[in-house]
Amino acid sequence: MKRLLMILIVLAGCVAALGFYRGWFEVTTGGSGSQHGVTFTVDENKIKADEKKAREQLPTIGHSKSDRPTTPAEQK
Repeated sequence: MKRLLMILIVLAGCVAALGFYRGWFEVTTGGSGSQHGVTFTVDENKIKADEKKAREQLPTIGHSKSDRPTTPAEQK
């Protein structure tokens, strides 16, 4: 059970690190005087754009250029 918990924590850390690197998440601080605030922002548009790119590239992963599926435009 401890091993599963550690794997989940490491996986969550990797996703968080990737998210901050890719610009999916942003943390900002602000405030005035004795009041301070922290804002956590999730950019859903960037996440969806990266997901779309990944889905487009998924069929070509692991294939050489000659093995890649061709589009109808390339077949003509």
